[in-house]
Parts: sequence; structure tokens; C-alpha cells
Amino acid sequence: MGKITVFDTAVLEKAVADRVLETVDREKIQTEANGEGLLVGCADGDQRGDTEDHLKSKGLHRRHEVLSNGGALSLGPKSPARSLNRMLSEFVIHMTKETWYGWIARLLSGVITMIGCLFRLDLVQLIQIHKGLELKRMGVIILMPHVPCGVAAYYNLDVIDQLRLIIGAKRRLKKIFPDKRIMLLIHVDWSNGDRRTYRFSAAAMEAWISTNHSLFTTLKARL
Repeated sequence: MGKITVFDTAVLEKAVADRVLETVDREKIQTEANGEGLLVGCADGDQRGDTEDHLKSKGLHRRHEVLSNGGALSLGPKSPARSLNRMLSEFVIHMTKETWYGWIARLLSGVITMIGCLFRLDLVQLIQIHKGLELKRMGVIILMPHVPCGVAAYYNLDVIDQLRLIIGAKRRLKKIFPDKRIMLLIHVDWSNGDRRTYRFSAAAMEAWISTNHSLFTTLKARL
């Protein structure tokens, strides 16, 4: 299990202090989501128990889950997690490392990575969301990334990158499912034994990131 970075901690602490990240309100879950929703989240087993308990305690009594490594990060515009890309090359190299032809996989790693870009994980996820909504007859989609996230670290995405991708994912889903309500949550493991789930508005978060852009740029350069 990864540990939250100093930069992500600073950004999230400010977001909580500035109230762009709000604690999840049980009444809003019950009234706006009618206590149910399709959850698009990460398959991270280290955090699943906490997120499940939290959502249930906040009134989400019925849910359908679409889980994958990185969760909704793959749905964001131009997300590096939208395809297999270099993960395919790494897998092929792993599978052939004990064979006489393993050197070929290593030699062609760039080509295999290009082939991996054709395997679109975001499209698979969209199909699963569509079918889940259809089968379960749900009117709410909940996007919930988490910090720290292994896939985000793999692609060198900080929490601001993740938030932008999730906001972009919401807009994309709204175009595909215009009659569905989309709720944005984020789960944070503060690495001090404290784990929290927060809610945020796409518009408010975008404005806040824009307002603090210079501050975050300076902060990241110093760390």
C-alpha cells in the first residue's frame, strides 16, 4: 500500500480548509441519490473496507460497482490510463523472461507499447457502466478516486491531475448519459490512521485549482 505524498497532502489539506472538499452528508446521499448509485471506483483492496463502510453509513444502501485499477481515472480526457500502453509491454516481457526469445520482447517493447495503446480500457469501462445502469435501473453515477493511488503513481499523476481527470470524466459521462446524475467523491488515506471520504463540486474544484495554480506550481518545485 502506497503512502500519500507531501505535495498531495498539502493540496488536500488546503482543499479541506477552503471547503472545496466537504464531508459526505448522509441527507444528500439519501435525497440526491435516493440511497443508491452505480459506483465507479478503484479495486484497491486495502481501501475497499473503509469506503464500503463509509458509504453505507452515509445512506448508500444499494449500489452496483464498476471496479478496476485506477477506477474512473481512465475515463478522463487524454488520460494516460485510458489504454494498456506500456503495461502490455511490461506484461509480455514478464511472460517471456524465462524463455530463449525473451530478448525479442525486450527489443520490441516500444512496438508492443504502441499496440497496447489500441487496447482501450476506458471503452470497456463505459460499456460496463452502460450495462450496469441498464440492468440495475439506477439514476446516479458516483465517481470516486482515492489517494494515494497506485495507478496514479505509475503514471506520475499528482492529486491535481487526478481531480482534473475525474472532472473531465464527469463531463464525458454527462454527454453519454445526459439523464443521469453524477456525484463526485474522493477517498483519502492520510497515512496517520485517519481515512476520510469527501465530496466536491466539479465547477468549484476547477475554479479553486485555477485560483491556486501559482501556489501549487511553486510548492511542487520546492518539494
